[in-house]
Amino acid sequence: MAITATKLFSTVVGNKVMGAQKLYGDGSTTTWDVPLETIDSAWYQRWDDTETSELLTWSGNTVTFGAAIASTKYGVINYIGV
Repeated sequence: MAITATKLFSTVVGNKVMGAQKLYGDGSTTTWDVPLETIDSAWYQRWDDTETSELLTWSGNTVTFGAAIASTKYGVINYIGV
């Protein structure tokens, strides 16, 4: 299975692309490819009972979450890059 995404917005600022997507989990996947070539920065807000920000790392255009998004939950990822 995989994480599914719904684009919330995407815009160009200078030579960077900023965007946000709503991510729906499958309960097992911990990585997702951002629709950019290279991520400069990314942050994720989990929308569940805790509604806390979550640690994530990135390399190239792939983000890795600290834990899988539950199949009944979603979150919003914001990103900037090229």
